[in-house]
Order: sequence, then C-alpha cells, then structure tokens
Amino acid sequence: MRERKEKLYRTPQQDNRLHHSFTLSPEEWEKAVRLFHERGVQIEEPTYREHGFFTGRELYFLDPSGNLLEVRDPTWKAGMATPALTDIVGGVGSRPREAA
Repeated sequence: MRERKEKLYRTPQQDNRLHHSFTLSPEEWEKAVRLFHERGVQIEEPTYREHGFFTGRELYFLDPSGNLLEVRDPTWKAGMATPALTDIVGGVGSRPREAA
C-alpha cells in the first residue's frame, strides 16, 4: 500500500466515524498510546465504552494519509480505571515531548 499523494483532511464527524480497528492487549494498547504521543500522531482522548456491542477502551487517530484508525482494548470493563491521556503518557500534556 502506498501513501496518498494528496492527504485527506477530514474530521471523524465527516466520515461518520468509518474506520479500521485493531484489537490489542492492555499492555500493547498503553504502549501504542505512548508511542503515538511521542511521535506526534494526532490522537483523541481515550474512550471508555461500558455499553454496546464493542465495549472496552478505545483510542482514535489519523494515519499519515488522513484515514481514521482505532486501537482498542476489549479487556477494559466498567468500574476499572479511566485514566486521561495525560495520565497514560506520563502527565506531559497532550502535546508530544520536545526533542532533547
């Protein structure tokens, strides 16, 4: 697969949240969240879904071509911790870490 020559600039609302989803273990999900943050990938606050067909914690992001993707951890259940993005990435805020 090759990257688009002209990137898409769309919001999740424009695409009606049409996306591809990847299921990860809890450890890999948190590792992915931190890696995306460190690499400057535009990510949203995690979603903690207690009800519906797909329950668990989710993180949405855009790939380099502007396609909406999701990583999800279906092991998260209602009553478990719901840390904010800053808690997961080490309290450094929603901006990527500055290069040293």
